[in-house]
Amino acid sequence: MVWKMCILSLGMIAVSALPVVGEESSCLKYEPQVVELKGTLKQVVFPGPPKFRSIQKGDTPETYWVLALAQELCVQGDPGDELNTETEDNARSFQLILDNYDKYRKLVGKSTVVKGMLIHAFTGHHHTPVLLNVETIRKDPNKKVARPR
Repeated sequence: MVWKMCILSLGMIAVSALPVVGEESSCLKYEPQVVELKGTLKQVVFPGPPKFRSIQKGDTPETYWVLALAQELCVQGDPGDELNTETEDNARSFQLILDNYDKYRKLVGKSTVVKGMLIHAFTGHHHTPVLLNVETIRKDPNKKVARPR
């Protein structure tokens, strides 16, 4: 009886680890599929040119926004796609491709839902393996905010 409960518990843990986005598959797909991801919107400084390795050693600082997830996701590569061939099994941070930072600036540091399409990194200016080309960003409606009484 105890082993049945252990198996049931493990099954429930496995199901809760699946991404709650898009398709029934455990992996997301690259563009043109549209996805919605929930995470914390962060502003991060990465090392840029000339070597893209260390700001302390002279690389130019590059500031980008990143969506940081609570758990890792899988993004399935497509061998027929010239850009998005690689599968990323442990994607947890997604650099955002965004036109209007001012529109969303008040959401930095907050739990958000970002809608858009995924692409694989292909330049030195891409600092996460998978990037999210943003359509919209909104505050996470399920995140409770503590208010003073």
